[in-house]
Amino acid sequence: MNDDLTGHIPCHAAGRHVCAEPSGRRCVDCDNPAGTRWGPLWCPDCDSRRLARLDAGFKQIAAETRQLVRQIVHGDAHTGQDPNPE
Repeated sequence: MNDDLTGHIPCHAAGRHVCAEPSGRRCVDCDNPAGTRWGPLWCPDCDSRRLARLDAGFKQIAAETRQLVRQIVHGDAHTGQDPNPE
């Protein structure tokens, strides 16, 4: 079982997923029975890994956006450029 349950913390109880909602399909990643509340194409373990990847990607986007905003507001510390030259 996948140890990273970032995307499935609320549904994971007693060492198993309680979010499984069989869709009648096979998981696109591992061929196990698919279906969760978050997607009919993945089994709970693969869906948890998928959601963890999405979470990491969004966190990276947020960090890069914060850095870009700081550079725009305060100038680029690496180049010493003033974003609002007079």
